[in-house]
Amino acid sequence: MGGKPPEKGRTGCEEGSIEVSVLRLGHRPQRDKRVTTHVMLAARALGASSVYYTGERDVNLEEKVRDVTERWGGPFEVQYVESWKRAVEEWKEKGGEVIHLTMYGLPIQDVIEEIRRSPKSKLVVVGGAKVPKEVFLAAGTSPLPLNPTLK
Repeated sequence: MGGKPPEKGRTGCEEGSIEVSVLRLGHRPQRDKRVTTHVMLAARALGASSVYYTGERDVNLEEKVRDVTERWGGPFEVQYVESWKRAVEEWKEKGGEVIHLTMYGLPIQDVIEEIRRSPKSKLVVVGGAKVPKEVFLAAGTSPLPLNPTLK
């Protein structure tokens, strides 16, 4: 699992399906366990099919999320990926789009209809301590555009 992009057939980015997955950047077990757990469980509750995370691998976190999924319902997958870049590249290669939740983007209320209309599977990126500029660039201009100062 570690070091590989999301497994083929498990990203929700197959032809004919529109799914939402979440990529949580930079997990730090001692500092972020509650935030990362909340991101993952909120994603599950809101209908995402899977969550990927980078940073430090946390098997305990994975087990907790799988336990909640077993008790409260799924399907929902949790997977550690070593490289967010590879995960994003693979997602885009399969025809999906990347949406970066950022305080520098447009208000979600202004773009939600555009997001809903898009027939592409969505990978929603949720940042960590310091989000690399490349994440902003990977999300491009659709649907949450770059802060003009980052171009």
